[in-house]
Amino acid sequence: MDKEMDKELDERMNEAVVEARRSYQDRDRKRRRKRKIRKAVAVIILLGAVCLTVGLVTHHFAGRAFRTEKQFQEFASRAYDEEVLYRENEKTEVKCTFDKEFSVATRMSDECSDEIMSYRDKRMESVTQYYKDEYCSEDDDMSYALIWDVSVDKSGTGADSLVISSRLYGENDEEVTLIADNVETHLYSEETGRGLQPLQVLNTNYRDKAAEYVVSHLEKKYGDKLKPGWETFTAPEDANYNKFAFCGDNIVFYFDEDTVLDRSEGTLAVNVPSRIMEDSLRAQVLERYIDPNAPMVAITYDDGPGGESEERILDCLEKNGSVATFFYLGSRVKTNPDVIKRAVDMGCEPGNHSWNHPQFTKLTKKEMKKQVAKTQEAVEKACGSEPEVFRPPYGDQNDKVIETVDMPAFLWTVDTLDWKTRNPKKIFKSVKNKKKLDGSVILMHSIYDETADATELIVPWLREHGYQTVTLSELVEYKTGRTPADGTLYRSIK
Repeated sequence: MDKEMDKELDERMNEAVVEARRSYQDRDRKRRRKRKIRKAVAVIILLGAVCLTVGLVTHHFAGRAFRTEKQFQEFASRAYDEEVLYRENEKTEVKCTFDKEFSVATRMSDECSDEIMSYRDKRMESVTQYYKDEYCSEDDDMSYALIWDVSVDKSGTGADSLVISSRLYGENDEEVTLIADNVETHLYSEETGRGLQPLQVLNTNYRDKAAEYVVSHLEKKYGDKLKPGWETFTAPEDANYNKFAFCGDNIVFYFDEDTVLDRSEGTLAVNVPSRIMEDSLRAQVLERYIDPNAPMVAITYDDGPGGESEERILDCLEKNGSVATFFYLGSRVKTNPDVIKRAVDMGCEPGNHSWNHPQFTKLTKKEMKKQVAKTQEAVEKACGSEPEVFRPPYGDQNDKVIETVDMPAFLWTVDTLDWKTRNPKKIFKSVKNKKKLDGSVILMHSIYDETADATELIVPWLREHGYQTVTLSELVEYKTGRTPADGTLYRSIK
């Protein structure tokens, strides 16, 4: 009996031990599971905090960031808080215009000249419309937010610098993404209000000095974060150091997104101290300067004068310190003589494009000479100078035409087809998509509003990419070392 009781007790004890072990294992599994859950929650919270902290720097947000007016105002406030591009207008009031499809926030000061204010407003209007046309559509479920940050500062030597920063965000129900991040800079003469090129404000050694500081600064600050090939974008070359602005006594150089750092970092600004650049600042700005070693292009316009469209073209050229060659039709001169006078006073070159646009290869020598002579007389009466360059209508020419006209005759290398497409974006892309523009001659027509729209995109883009705009005669002179020759046909000038 005792043995049976002992056996039963042992079995119960064994069962209790097994049960206790099983219970412990269950509790241990539950503890491990809870620890894993807590760790996962902690990681999620940490990632969320990091994302919230990084916020606009990573350019990705939770959806529904600016679908209401209050959300958009809060979003814009965060965007300006994250702005680190050395602005002088942090205390300037932010103005928000809410729209469910396309909202706009603007931070800028009106303490600038009328010329700068006029160009700034037109440029912002043009870019805003471009983004709307490019991205907004009835079938699109996205909402967009455009953040403007605009500032003006002085060099102390007679130049004003204008910085126009624009960032376009798009959001659906899931995320907010940075679509475009762009900074453009412009220089103006305080005396005349005209646009200036970098070498009209800084000495030719400025790129070397800036590059030496910038490279050292980036290596110390960013190290392994620098993109492979970043050295290409910081070498002391025109295109790399033409985007800058004054900030107090210092100079800030801007580098486009996805060049020096990853695209998620956006546009990069490097503040170069005045002690580094003090010998590079000219004592006084040069009102007109052409660097013979820098890339240059000649923009040409046919069939003018073009009335309001040509006035807008001249506005854009003047604000950007640029010039062009205008080939006029003699029969149209009397309708807009003041436009021709203004162009010549700005440094633009008048050209002869015949009296009424016939095909010169179908004319007699006498008819050709009459077409040219009447136009020479009309243009001289309008502006006081006879044209010194000629372009045959339709580009229609042969040896007989060139010999008979006996003027430097010019065709083109970049045909924008503006007369055909009448589309500003396509006109702009016809220039932008060309890989090598140095020495090129761009053909447009000053009689179309769409060409004026395209000019407002093309001219700033050329400046930002290191191209000088010159007249045809200047292009020949600087590229060949000789003035244009009578009875010679020119296309690309290298």
